[in-house]
Order: sequence, then structure tokens, then C-alpha cells
Amino acid sequence: MAARLQLTATDNIALEPDTILGRLRVRAVGLVTAASLAAPGAAGGVGFDALEPADPGSVAERLKRIVYADEHTTLQAAIDEAYGSILLLTSGATYSSSNLTINEDIEIGTTGTEPATISTPTNSGTAISVGLSVAAAATTTLAANARLGERFIQVTSATGLAVGQLLQFVSNKAWYYDAREALAITTPADAAGAAVSGTTTTMVLEVGTTFTGFVGMAFTIESGTNAGFARAVTAYNSGTRTVTFAALPAAIDATSNYRFPQLVKGETHMIKGIVGTTVELVDQLLDGYDVVDDSFGDGKEIVTLIARTPLKFTIDNVFVNRPALNGANSFLLKISNCARHRVTRFGGINGTASGIQELLCYGGRMSKLDIANANDTTTGYGVQVYGSTFSTVTDSDFRNCRRGIDLSGPMPSSYPTATWNRIHGGGAQEDAQAYTPTGTVENFGIGTHSTCRGATIAFNRITNVSRAINLRGRDEKVLFNEFFGQITLCCVDLGFGMNRLIKGNVYGNGYSEGTLSNGQAKTETKSFAATNINNVMPPQFIRIQTTIDRGFIDVSDNVCWGVQNFFICFTGAMTCYDLSLRNNKAFFAPNQLSDECALIGAAGAVDLINLRMASGNEFIGSESLTNLLRLGTNVEVGQVAGVASRMGEAYTDTVYAADDTVAKIRVGQKGAQLRFDVFAENSTGFVFSGMLAKAATTMVSFGLQANVLGLATVPAGTTGTDGRVNCHFDGNWLYLENRSGGVKNFYVTIHPMR
Repeated sequence: MAARLQLTATDNIALEPDTILGRLRVRAVGLVTAASLAAPGAAGGVGFDALEPADPGSVAERLKRIVYADEHTTLQAAIDEAYGSILLLTSGATYSSSNLTINEDIEIGTTGTEPATISTPTNSGTAISVGLSVAAAATTTLAANARLGERFIQVTSATGLAVGQLLQFVSNKAWYYDAREALAITTPADAAGAAVSGTTTTMVLEVGTTFTGFVGMAFTIESGTNAGFARAVTAYNSGTRTVTFAALPAAIDATSNYRFPQLVKGETHMIKGIVGTTVELVDQLLDGYDVVDDSFGDGKEIVTLIARTPLKFTIDNVFVNRPALNGANSFLLKISNCARHRVTRFGGINGTASGIQELLCYGGRMSKLDIANANDTTTGYGVQVYGSTFSTVTDSDFRNCRRGIDLSGPMPSSYPTATWNRIHGGGAQEDAQAYTPTGTVENFGIGTHSTCRGATIAFNRITNVSRAINLRGRDEKVLFNEFFGQITLCCVDLGFGMNRLIKGNVYGNGYSEGTLSNGQAKTETKSFAATNINNVMPPQFIRIQTTIDRGFIDVSDNVCWGVQNFFICFTGAMTCYDLSLRNNKAFFAPNQLSDECALIGAAGAVDLINLRMASGNEFIGSESLTNLLRLGTNVEVGQVAGVASRMGEAYTDTVYAADDTVAKIRVGQKGAQLRFDVFAENSTGFVFSGMLAKAATTMVSFGLQANVLGLATVPAGTTGTDGRVNCHFDGNWLYLENRSGGVKNFYVTIHPMR
């Protein structure tokens, strides 16, 4: 902080340029004790204003004279009085308080290095609410088509808009990829059978509607009277479930069907300038909008613009302690309608719905968080970034949360960043003990849960979860994360969305150090034979549930030190476009040796269009594992007109064989024929380049030497002709029987085929 409690009137104060109202006042609030009453200003008491004479009517002065049994009233009054300045809580003190609200600019810190604790007597509601009561300064609509990347937009009216305001874009069009939460409303009866009232301005939503954020949201009339018209909600009464909107050409009747997409196109911006009805944004548009015609090919739409004056908010070195209560649906901290806010060294426990929820903010940064037990079974987020732009969550710890970090919203969170965080899903790990997530609900690490664009998830360490990272947005990057220990489903899960870069991530099974319950010493060679190892490793490193359009999936430079079945697994029948794999490494250890293992596997028929795999993908398993493939049995490589597909580039292996012994080389592509080259070291007489059919005695020659032959059966060392190198292909392995009369090092190049 630029100013500290210890300042005196003679100190020179250098204020930071982005301070709150010049930081004109600094206050400190502490618990009132007998000692503080006897000696005002003593440790644990209330500090004096460092820059102004004490106001006899101020909260600080009154706290010196009165013992307050209700610390919530005291603390809330201190917050209200400190608006526009800095409030310092006493380090090491514990404040018993219920739900605090903040509606103006403020900085909250502590008098020393020890955190101040806010202890809530109950676990309901939100311990600290910031900006939730900020009303819209203006509501208007987009007046002209706007293209992605533009910074200047046209509005129907600029009345009430001002430089520095947040500007929320809300389209009536559903988010491109995930429409699972669309809410259809049909008149004249709602879900309970009661009549839906209707005039030209209001409509009652169905019984059971729990969503409350309808203001600013647009709905479309899909059929019946007024079909094709769309309106934005101007008011919503959650008690009567009544939405209010602009007049329609005709009254609502029983033939009409309405749809509210609860996940919509949109984004949050800041206003940089206004000239007439032209608004300049600080940053470029992140989507395109067609409000006049369909010139950009995205369909005509209504885009409501909601402007709010953002709060400036900082909180540092505060811990919130809530009692444990399952199903409480409570929060530690909610932040809404803030810009360039900072949350540092903030911690807490038992905010069951979310530790921190950041809603519709801009440029926030949250760091050095320590949050535990956000464990509600349907929400449960350590941090939830909800519809915000350019948010950062970094250098933080999350334990026993259903999901450590969630990046989503009713409209997209745009370009959030989650870096250098540590997430432990639940349960406990001890030497000689297996560990599992607690409870029956899956734990997640980090997820773009529904609507998100441009997320960067990098350098995080995630342990003991079902899915470490799951993605449902677009243009996402998963870079250099470490996944460790028990991962019960997958390290990266791809659902809705498109364009993903998954690079440099590492999974370690966690059994290469320490002591096993069976007493085995931990070495790299023994780690995969360890007790419970198959209960620790994920079935697949990457799981792909669905693909949308032709977005790319680029997977490169990842290391999976332990996987049971597939490096990449498709969960069902689908077509996948533009999958690239480069320089990935994996070690396979299936539960049963008969289980199929593959670089790419599938639970249903999958057609890979424009598959690209450069040389450098390395995958191995124990020698007894005979069915390790490049492509699993359900996976086919296809192509479309004018688009080439290839299985991959040739790869080379080296094997050693004494005379009258057999060397084995695993072939990554299961099939009926094999193209390969053999070169024997220090020999010109044992060179073969050709194609060998499965269990065949003849080979198609591309330079076959007379002393290299094919075998129909697996060689045993003395099976084929003496003085030769005899080759056999069984669909999985290439066998080289060395009967040359001496030791040979064979260099074998496999040419993958499709």
C-alpha cells in the first residue's frame, strides 16, 4: 500500500497513480477489548486517522468508548465510513461477523503480517459481498453490425454512458457450443398447469424457474403469434416470475413459444471514449454481432448493452472462517461490477458454493489465495470467474474443492488466465496408503465449464482428482501443467468447443518415490508393478467427448508416465478434424494384459479427417503387452476431397540379436500388412526394403536381398533357413530371427500405413 498506518503529518506520501480517490484517509479497526478501552490505541484497539484529525462522531472514536456485542454492526459501520479510502483490520484479530456488503470503492488490508480473520457464526449467504448492488447506469442496444476485432461500435442511444464504465454485451443468440441449459417457455400453461398471464409487455415464466439474471437478456419468439420477434428483458420479478419487455405487435397467446438461452453470446468491456452515438472500447471486440442484417453470416440478433460504473476494490491478508455445513450453498467472497481489482493473500474455508465468485468484472487479479472445502456437489468452486474479461488467478492453493477454478458464465468469460496454482481434489495421501477423492462426487482441477473463450491454463500442479482439466470453450491453451498421483478419469477432457493447444504437460503416477505397502523399494523399473498402481493411473491421458465443426486439436510435447488404455480416447462414434500429435511420450500399464492399449483409441467408430502425426511420438509398455497400437481397432484415418490425410512419418528402432535368437519390434499400427526397412550393422548382405503381409512367407520387394526371407509362423530362433534373417509379422509385432552366423544390431524403420 502507498500509505501506512504509521505515517505522521510530516511524512512525504507518494501515492500510486491507480489509488482509490487519492487514498486520502487511512483507518484501522480492531476488536474492542477491556485493554483497548483502558488504553485507547493499544494493540487490538482502534487506530487513529493518520491523515486527518479524529472525528468525534466517527466509528473509530465511538469504538474507543463503547463495547459492541454485535461485531457485524461495528465492522459494517467501519466499512461504510471508510468508503473511498483504506480500512486496516488488526493483524491476528478475529472478527465475529455475518454477511458484510461493500457498495463503494475501498481498500481493505491489515496492520501487520498476520491475517485478520472474519468468522461467520452461520454458513449461509455471502460473507463479503462487493458490488452486487451496483445498478445499471444506462441500457441501450447495438445499432449497427459489429465485426470481431473492432473497437468502435454504434449504439441506439449514448444517454447515461460515460468513459470508464463497464459495458456488458448480451446477445439473444445462444452460445455457439453448449446449449444444454436453454429454457423453453410455452404458453398458456406453465409446468404446474397454471395459466400464463399475458399482455403486450409482460409474461410469467414457468414454475421451477430458478435462474434470476434475466434483466438484459433477450428472448426470441419461435412460433405462433409474434413469431420471429425478439425482446430484451427490462425487469424481472423473481417472486411472481414475471418478465417485462418492450411492446409486441400483438398480444401473447397460446400459440406462442418462447426460448431464453441461458448461455448466450456476449462479452464485458470498458468504455474509452464517446462521440455522439459512437462508443470506443478499450479493447477490441471478441465476437461479431449482426443486428441489422446477416452480412457477417452469423444470423440477425438483438444485442443489449448494459453500462455500470465499476468499483475499485482491493482486499489483502484476510481469512474467512465459516462453519462446516454441507448443502449450505454459501460464499466467502463475491465480487461483481469491479475493474482492475486485486485480491491477494485471501483465504477461507467452507464457502461451499464458491470460495470467490467474480461476476462481470474486468481486469481482475487474484493471487496467493488459500481456499478449502468449496465442496457443494453441484457447484463447489474454489474460484469461479463468471462472464468477466481478462481475469487472472495465480499462485494460489485450493484443497478439497469440487473444482479448484471454474472459468465460465451465463455469457463467456473472455481470455482468463489460471497459472502457477496448486490444486488437490480431496482425500489424503500417506506413505504406504492408496488415496482417493472423498465422497461420491468427482473432483476437478480447472475447467472452462460452459461459456469461455481464449483461456490460458498453464504451469499449474493438480493432484488427486477425477479430471484435472476439462475444456468446453474455444481457443484454449493448456500449457506445461503437472498432473500427479491419482487421476481417476483423464488429465485433459475435451467437450464442447474448438481450437485447443495442449502442450508440454506431464503426468506422473506418484509411485516412483516413497515406500509401498508391499515393501518394494521405489525404483523407476518397479514403479509400474507396484501395488494399487492401476487404481492410480488414468484410463486415458486425453479424453475427447465431442468435436464441433472443424476446429483443431494440437497435442505436442506431453509426457504421460502411466496410462491404462489410451493416450487419446474418443468416448463414442464421431468425426474429428485436424488432430495433430507431435513428440508425445507415454508408458502403458493396463489392468489386464488383454486390454487394448493405443496412442489413439475409441469406444465407437471414429473417423480422423486430416490426421497429422509427426515422428517423435513415443509409447511403450511391458514386453508382455502384445496389443499396443498406434491406432485402436475403432479408429480409421479418412480424408475429404482435396484434404490429405496421413498416419504419420516413418520411425526407426534398434534391436540386438545374438545368433539363433529372435528380436521383437512393436508395430504401432495394427493391420494386415507392414512396410518396413531392415539394415544389419556392419553387413551389406542383410538389407531389406519391402512389404510383408501378416503371417506370410512372401514379401513385396523394394530392394529385397536373397538372404532375407518371410515366415508364416512366429520364429523360435532356429525356425527358418540357416544363414538368413527370417521375418514374421503377426499384426502387432515384427519378429527378426537372426540365423546369420553372428551377432547383429538391426536398424529397423517402420513406415506406418492406413
